[in-house]
Amino acid sequence: MTWLRRGVASPAGRRMRLVPIPDEPVHPRRLRRTLSVEIAARPGGLLATKVHFKHLQVATSEGYAGRPGGVPAEFHHEWKKKAQEKLKQTVEAYRQFEQGSMPAGPGADALLACFRAGGQ
Repeated sequence: MTWLRRGVASPAGRRMRLVPIPDEPVHPRRLRRTLSVEIAARPGGLLATKVHFKHLQVATSEGYAGRPGGVPAEFHHEWKKKAQEKLKQTVEAYRQFEQGSMPAGPGADALLACFRAGGQ
C-alpha cells in the first residue's frame, strides 16, 4: 500500500491526474471501488475496468463504477415492470377471494393463508 500511495502521489501520478490516496487506513473493497470509478471515468474506461478487474461481463463493471445505463438499467426497468404486474395480479386475486373465488395453482395455499391472515 505504501508503494501504491507513493506511485499515485509521484509526478507520474499527477500527470495522469490521480487523486492522492489518504494516509488513513484504506479497506481493499473501498480501494477496488475507487479504482474502478476512476478507470471507468476515462475514455474507453468501462472496457478497461472489465479487463483490469477480470469481470466476465461489462455489466459487472458498469455496476462497480456506478454508471447508470446499459444492462443493469435494462434489468432494473424490467424487474420493476414485473413487480408492478405481480402486484396487480395479487390485488386481482384478492378481489376474487373476497367474492368467494379461490386461487389455484402453485403457491395458492400460501396466497390463501396470506389473504386469510390479512382479514383478521
